Amino acid sequence: AAQQQLQASIIHEQQLLTALSNEPGMNSERVRLQSHIETMQRQLSDLPGYLSGMITQAVDKTAHSGFTATLLDGSEYSALRAQVSDTLDLALFQLPAVHCAHVTLGHSVGLSVGARLYTIGNPVGLAYTVTSGIFSGERQQGTQRLLQTDAPINPGNSGGPLLNEAGEVIGINTMAVRGAQGLGFAIPIESALEEFPVIRSSL
Repeated sequence: AAQQQLQASIIHEQQLLTALSNEPGMNSERVRLQSHIETMQRQLSDLPGYLSGMITQAVDKTAHSGFTATLLDGSEYSALRAQVSDTLDLALFQLPAVHCAHVTLGHSVGLSVGARLYTIGNPVGLAYTVTSGIFSGERQQGTQRLLQTDAPINPGNSGGPLLNEAGEVIGINTMAVRGAQGLGFAIPIESALEEFPVIRSSL
């Protein structure tokens, strides 16, 4: 959708630029249009970076009022400010709590194909839903290593943990392939630790 919107905007402004080409006294407007067209063309050539910037801006705006987290025991924490990753589909915020219930971190390296895995999330608003599946192997998306599983990852599961049978977090659910059954992906926990060193330093 972003790609189509950029392409449509470029065409529209190129048409305006052509229409103004013979109009006297419109030099400043022509310069402004040309500059904006070049900016949009750069955004189109680096669509992932453009979308990442849009998401970061949206999160930053939201962060002024803050995020709210509600735990299973009903404890609620508000006005939480997120730290957003520049390279991964991840954001991090810390709860201002002592002795907060938590999950143990595990390792995704060396995970056996066929190993049983579990997801926890809020798919379609159904809080604290657990689903299970198996580890199908590793996939590469550019420079990013991803874990593939057939455990159902539905809207609301994204950002939730991917756990092994010992209850250890070995990944963070990130996406499912639309129109396909049993194709879900998670960011390895090692990538999250590398992206947010503060997690490792607090262990």
